[in-house]
Amino acid sequence: MALSTQELIEELNDLICFDHDAIGAFDAAIDHAHEEPVREPMTRFRAEHDRHVHELSGLVRKLGGTPPARPRLRGVVRKTLTRVAGLAGTGTILKAMRSLVRRVLADEQRHLAWIEEALRTRPWEHEPSPQP
Repeated sequence: MALSTQELIEELNDLICFDHDAIGAFDAAIDHAHEEPVREPMTRFRAEHDRHVHELSGLVRKLGGTPPARPRLRGVVRKTLTRVAGLAGTGTILKAMRSLVRRVLADEQRHLAWIEEALRTRPWEHEPSPQP
């Protein structure tokens, strides 16, 4: 079944919120990791999430929607990572980041599988167009 424009906007906005949350997590990790071999890759990863927000927000606007301007969980993620980092240092914060990334990896793999299946089966060609 094809997604309506509104459903597509909601899905894209969920992805934008994830990226905002990831930016907050990386900000907290970068603030507490003082070793350059750790900070530099995390800074690059954070920039990738920032790019995702920018690109997905453009798509939402083209569809007539309003992208979220800020994260849902940033405060919680940032406070948790800050607390962890303050207690145990870089190794522990990297373990916390690993846990976060593993959690969302399964979501992203599911999203990619759906996209690939939709491109293969082309469900939009089988759905009747909505009448104005």
